[in-house]
Amino acid sequence: MELITNNYLDRGFQNMLLPFRCLNHLVFISRFSIEYNCIRPHSRSYYIISFMGVLCYIIFHSLKFFDANLTAIPNQFIQFFLKVNIIMLLIPYAGFFILNVLHRNKHVQILLKMQKAFRIINYKRYKLAILWNWFGVFRHIGGFIITTAYIRLLSVAEYFYTLIFFDVHITYAISLITLIRDGVITWIAELERHSQNLEVDKDKHDERMKKLFQAYINLMEAYEIFKKLFQVAVRILSF
Repeated sequence: MELITNNYLDRGFQNMLLPFRCLNHLVFISRFSIEYNCIRPHSRSYYIISFMGVLCYIIFHSLKFFDANLTAIPNQFIQFFLKVNIIMLLIPYAGFFILNVLHRNKHVQILLKMQKAFRIINYKRYKLAILWNWFGVFRHIGGFIITTAYIRLLSVAEYFYTLIFFDVHITYAISLITLIRDGVITWIAELERHSQNLEVDKDKHDERMKKLFQAYINLMEAYEIFKKLFQVAVRILSF
């Protein structure tokens, strides 16, 4: 297990992550813990709670499956299809939980890599990112409230809530890759701005270029971690 050091998070970066934390806790699949301005993987006790939550999802869909009277369906092919469908629905719950435990350090590392790069390139789009991330939170919660209020069936509300699990996972992945993309765009703009500044002496110019190169490395390393985190999850969802 790789030791994570220098795990302090700036306040702006923490505020940007807060919507993610709310969504992830909502479905028992939180990726990291922040205490005293420091980010770290969750403790074993959290993963026990997470396991119990994910197990509830699996039990819920399993009970729905056993309650369904498949024998009343005369077509055996349709019966087989429905059985396979419920099994394929249960696999992602277990798969995402296992991936979350196995990649607990990587979920911390990717954010630290991004923060290091953002510090160097003077990333200033935190407020926009915060607003967009909170919009994602209210979109999920608002959609759930509107749907359940309109249909007014507890079973439908329960079923819809279990499906939010997948939406939250996808939303988090999209938000991360968007932040990495914004970091690259800001890095390019900062590189162009510095290259056109002819008033800086050579030593300061070289020092700044070294820092920008390090920021580029951090962003690329964050992207490589991103691929490791989500490529298996994408395969599970698309299977």
